[in-house]
Amino acid sequence: MSISRAVLLTAALAVSACAHVETVEEGLAKLRGQPVQNVVTRLGPPGAQQTTPTGGAYSWTQEGTYDVQVTQTTTQYATGIANTAQTTSVAPRQQSCTLNLSTDSRGIITAVSQQGPNAACAALSRKATGQP
Repeated sequence: MSISRAVLLTAALAVSACAHVETVEEGLAKLRGQPVQNVVTRLGPPGAQQTTPTGGAYSWTQEGTYDVQVTQTTTQYATGIANTAQTTSVAPRQQSCTLNLSTDSRGIITAVSQQGPNAACAALSRKATGQP
Protein backbone atom coordinates (compact mmCIF):
# COMPACT_ATOMS: atom_id res chain seq x y z
CA MET A 1 0.00 0.00 0.00
CA SER A 2 1.42 3.37 -0.95
CA ILE A 3 1.86 6.14 1.62
CA SER A 4 -0.85 8.29 0.05
CA ARG A 5 -3.33 5.40 0.22
CA ALA A 6 -2.42 4.76 3.84
CA VAL A 7 -2.91 8.46 4.69
CA LEU A 8 -6.25 8.49 2.84
CA LEU A 9 -7.42 5.33 4.63
CA THR A 10 -6.38 6.74 8.02
CA ALA A 11 -8.23 10.00 7.30
CA ALA A 12 -11.36 8.11 6.23
CA LEU A 13 -11.31 6.03 9.41
CA ALA A 14 -10.87 9.15 11.54
CA VAL A 15 -13.83 10.88 9.88
CA SER A 16 -16.06 7.80 10.18
CA ALA A 17 -15.24 7.56 13.89
CA CYS A 18 -16.82 10.99 14.31
CA ALA A 19 -20.02 10.08 12.44
CA HIS A 20 -23.24 11.02 14.22
CA VAL A 21 -25.19 8.20 15.82
CA GLU A 22 -28.92 8.88 15.86
CA THR A 23 -30.50 8.98 19.31
CA VAL A 24 -33.84 7.39 20.17
CA GLU A 25 -35.38 10.87 20.43
CA GLU A 26 -34.07 11.88 16.99
CA GLY A 27 -35.43 8.70 15.44
CA LEU A 28 -38.85 9.18 16.98
CA ALA A 29 -38.92 12.86 15.98
CA LYS A 30 -39.06 11.67 12.35
CA LEU A 31 -42.59 10.43 13.03
CA ARG A 32 -43.92 13.99 13.42
CA GLY A 33 -45.91 15.00 10.36
CA GLN A 34 -46.61 11.40 9.29
CA PRO A 35 -50.03 9.74 9.37
CA VAL A 36 -50.51 7.68 12.54
CA GLN A 37 -51.66 4.83 10.28
CA ASN A 38 -48.02 4.35 9.20
CA VAL A 39 -47.08 3.51 12.79
CA VAL A 40 -50.17 1.33 13.27
CA THR A 41 -49.12 -0.64 10.18
CA ARG A 42 -45.61 -1.17 11.62
CA LEU A 43 -46.49 -1.80 15.27
CA GLY A 44 -50.01 -3.18 15.09
CA PRO A 45 -53.02 -1.80 16.97
CA PRO A 46 -52.12 0.48 19.89
CA GLY A 47 -52.43 -0.85 23.42
CA ALA A 48 -54.39 2.27 24.30
CA GLN A 49 -56.18 4.82 22.15
CA GLN A 50 -58.17 7.88 23.14
CA THR A 51 -59.96 10.65 21.31
CA THR A 52 -58.92 14.12 22.49
CA PRO A 53 -60.40 17.55 21.75
CA THR A 54 -57.56 18.19 19.28
CA GLY A 55 -57.25 14.73 17.71
CA GLY A 56 -56.10 11.48 19.25
CA ALA A 57 -53.66 9.86 21.66
CA TYR A 58 -52.08 6.47 20.97
CA SER A 59 -49.83 4.29 23.09
CA TRP A 60 -47.79 1.12 22.46
CA THR A 61 -45.75 -0.80 25.02
CA GLN A 62 -43.10 -3.32 24.10
CA GLU A 63 -41.36 -5.59 26.59
CA GLY A 64 -38.32 -7.68 25.96
CA THR A 65 -34.99 -8.89 27.21
CA TYR A 66 -32.12 -6.58 26.33
CA ASP A 67 -28.41 -6.68 27.06
CA VAL A 68 -27.56 -3.84 29.44
CA GLN A 69 -24.40 -2.70 31.13
CA VAL A 70 -24.29 -3.68 34.81
CA THR A 71 -21.75 -2.22 37.23
CA GLN A 72 -21.05 -4.00 40.49
CA THR A 73 -18.96 -2.65 43.36
CA THR A 74 -17.35 -5.04 45.84
CA THR A 75 -15.31 -4.27 48.92
CA GLN A 76 -12.92 -6.76 50.49
CA TYR A 77 -11.05 -6.48 53.79
CA ALA A 78 -8.51 -9.28 53.31
CA THR A 79 -5.64 -7.21 54.78
CA GLY A 80 -7.76 -5.22 57.20
CA ILE A 81 -7.85 -2.30 54.77
CA ALA A 82 -10.82 -1.74 52.50
CA ASN A 83 -10.11 -2.67 48.90
CA THR A 84 -12.96 -1.58 46.64
CA ALA A 85 -13.25 -2.72 43.03
CA GLN A 86 -15.83 -2.05 40.34
CA THR A 87 -16.58 -4.52 37.60
CA THR A 88 -18.72 -3.88 34.55
CA SER A 89 -20.41 -6.58 32.55
CA VAL A 90 -23.24 -7.01 30.11
CA ALA A 91 -26.26 -8.96 31.29
CA PRO A 92 -29.75 -9.62 29.94
CA ARG A 93 -32.50 -7.68 31.71
CA GLN A 94 -36.27 -7.53 31.20
CA GLN A 95 -37.22 -3.98 30.17
CA SER A 96 -40.16 -2.19 28.61
CA CYS A 97 -40.72 0.97 26.61
CA THR A 98 -43.92 2.90 26.01
CA LEU A 99 -44.33 5.00 22.86
CA ASN A 100 -46.93 7.79 23.06
CA LEU A 101 -48.19 9.65 19.99
CA SER A 102 -50.57 12.61 19.72
CA THR A 103 -52.33 13.44 16.48
CA ASP A 104 -54.37 16.25 15.05
CA SER A 105 -57.94 15.76 13.84
CA ARG A 106 -56.66 14.42 10.48
CA GLY A 107 -54.59 11.66 12.12
CA ILE A 108 -51.25 13.38 11.52
CA ILE A 109 -48.69 12.89 14.31
CA THR A 110 -48.01 16.14 16.18
CA ALA A 111 -46.11 14.94 19.27
CA VAL A 112 -44.02 11.92 20.18
CA SER A 113 -42.66 10.77 23.53
CA GLN A 114 -41.20 7.61 24.98
CA GLN A 115 -40.89 6.25 28.49
CA GLY A 116 -38.32 3.62 29.31
CA PRO A 117 -34.63 2.80 29.04
CA ASN A 118 -32.76 3.41 25.81
CA ALA A 119 -32.16 -0.29 25.11
CA ALA A 120 -35.88 -1.05 24.98
CA CYS A 121 -36.90 2.26 23.39
CA ALA A 122 -34.28 1.99 20.62
CA ALA A 123 -35.82 -1.29 19.47
CA LEU A 124 -39.35 0.16 19.53
CA SER A 125 -38.18 3.34 17.76
CA ARG A 126 -36.56 1.35 14.93
CA LYS A 127 -39.72 -0.70 14.46
CA ALA A 128 -42.01 2.38 14.58
CA THR A 129 -39.92 4.26 12.01
CA GLY A 130 -39.51 1.27 9.71
CA GLN A 131 -35.77 0.81 10.27
CA PRO A 132 -34.25 -2.67 10.39
